[in-house]
Amino acid sequence: MNAQDNQFNDTALVGISRTKIRALSEFDSKLHSVPKTFDERSSQFIGKLASAEVENDVESIFKKLRKGFKLKRVDAKVSTPDPGWGTIETPYFVYSINATLDEEDASCVRWERSVREIADPDQVGSTEFASIFDCVFDRIEFNFEHPIQMEDWIDNIEEQDDDRLELDYDSGLQNCSLKIDGVAATIHVCETKFAVVHPQPATTKQILTSYLEASQTVTNGFAKA
Repeated sequence: MNAQDNQFNDTALVGISRTKIRALSEFDSKLHSVPKTFDERSSQFIGKLASAEVENDVESIFKKLRKGFKLKRVDAKVSTPDPGWGTIETPYFVYSINATLDEEDASCVRWERSVREIADPDQVGSTEFASIFDCVFDRIEFNFEHPIQMEDWIDNIEEQDDDRLELDYDSGLQNCSLKIDGVAATIHVCETKFAVVHPQPATTKQILTSYLEASQTVTNGFAKA
């Protein structure tokens, strides 16, 4: 493909955190055991076990969205399609929470909270949004409409010979990280997605500022990759 034509087909604010399975309100040490390895069955079990926390989170965010954005009943649709999963659809964006078994540590629950399908970016930059979601997310992610050529992107970054850039990648070029001097976040890139990731949850303003600071360097590479 000609990556000059590549465009982002999805933008999301995402927050990833982990807690111990034993801390879940529904965990009973007399009835349950902590998984020793990651597999689909164990992950589904953790989703069911985390359902109470998911429902509480969705209900709390639902109330805050109704108050902050003055939503009417028809403006907010709540659903819990699967155990450990909850969503709230609004006219401006979709909020989701998902609880699964952590692939890296089977003693932990991996929580992913996100705002996707952003129909009105101005609302994401509003004070109402900040009052609800500041320090919930630690990254902004973009999916590519078409996969990029990692070799070309890395070559384009390296050819800049910019001492402010610190590039790291594995031999198979499956993942790549880029640090830019003066930018608080790290850029992570793979063939289908790139993300600007803070080391800890940050305000929406901080996340968007880091993206804007890094965008010229990063997207220049994409335009040629």
